[in-house]
Amino acid sequence: MMNRSGRSYAVILGTNEVASATAIELHGAGWSVVLAHDPNPPVLRRGMAFHDALFGDPAVIAGVGAERADTAVEVIAALAQSRSVIVTTLGLLDLIVLDRLDLLVDARLQPAGTTPDLRWLARISIGIGPGFVEGANCDIAIGASEAALPRPADAQAKRTVQSTVHGVWRTPVEIGTHIFKNFILGHLDGVPIHSPVDGLITGAVRDGTEVLAGVELVEIDRRVRKARWSGLDDRGRALGAAALDAIRTRAASQAPQDASAPPA
Repeated sequence: MMNRSGRSYAVILGTNEVASATAIELHGAGWSVVLAHDPNPPVLRRGMAFHDALFGDPAVIAGVGAERADTAVEVIAALAQSRSVIVTTLGLLDLIVLDRLDLLVDARLQPAGTTPDLRWLARISIGIGPGFVEGANCDIAIGASEAALPRPADAQAKRTVQSTVHGVWRTPVEIGTHIFKNFILGHLDGVPIHSPVDGLITGAVRDGTEVLAGVELVEIDRRVRKARWSGLDDRGRALGAAALDAIRTRAASQAPQDASAPPA
């Protein structure tokens, strides 16, 4: 599908930092991009993601902004402008009825057992993260195992706090806040959650989010002064660049047979 802007149409499942970095790569390469929010798992590194645009907050990463669209009509209007990437709470079923997708990317990083079959939903389908297998549930798999995923350079410096029960997460603490061990980070289902270490908060699930047991609520970097919590995520950029390179390689290999392949 060529939308009114003349650009090819991509939908990315997820509004986390990997989905957002992938959107930036595609947007820079000439694609119109819609990020479709999924509540599971909740977004942690919101300073490196377009997620907060869903709540009316400014979201600009590496010079690229995000625009919220609540209805199919608003998505179509935003696609015609192509000034920014689009974030929406509309589901995939709502978005595919607009027209056939040129590209579908699942960047939600869900557990391997929940990976869906993306094939036939778009001209090209990409699964990012464990559980995706080329030819089985997607056309292109990126980081199909934990070992294949790029490891953040600062992983050893970070600690995460996970939920132990299903409940509503309430927190007044902002990302970028310097906290100390035993500091109350928030309350889950009314129970206080304390910090296990001193450090700086680099990720936190948004206040008021309903979460399942076993998901990450807060990320803390013990280095403080060297901590990063905003801007383009390095791991996301590597995965997004790998996805774009795979699209270009696939388009080049199919060019003699399919002259109508979407530009990358």
